[in-house]
Amino acid sequence: MSCFRLPKTLLKELQSLAVDFVWHDSEREQIHRLVWDKMCSSKLDGGLGFRSLEAFNLAILAKQLQRLMTRPEWLVHKVLKAKYFPCNHIFKAQVGVRPSFMWRSIIAAHDLLRNLKLLNKSFRFPQQVLHFARSHLFAYKSACSS
Repeated sequence: MSCFRLPKTLLKELQSLAVDFVWHDSEREQIHRLVWDKMCSSKLDGGLGFRSLEAFNLAILAKQLQRLMTRPEWLVHKVLKAKYFPCNHIFKAQVGVRPSFMWRSIIAAHDLLRNLKLLNKSFRFPQQVLHFARSHLFAYKSACSS
């Protein structure tokens, strides 16, 4: 899950299993009292605190991309750089021609980080991007701002 973007059909199937586990009794079926979006909201907001699997998968991929950006000495960084972004920074990399499934998954998180505007002008990257808060929500914390 941390290296690959899971297909939406698989995520929907896992979501369906979670809903069935919550709402079905062993003897009889029960009515779904909450929609999944409400179940995924935090307990403070009246939800059940379940995680959205798609958002969680994307957050893990974003963390993997962050590691690739901050650790250029890793072998996987060197291999991906040689194949997909030999002349520029990983954040400027494109999907390319015939990309691997792993590279397409990492590039999916690329847009998330770009939308969060985590990079400054010199392309330095904060040491910690996403952490898991006690309130069961994903939070952003920048090492540069602390």
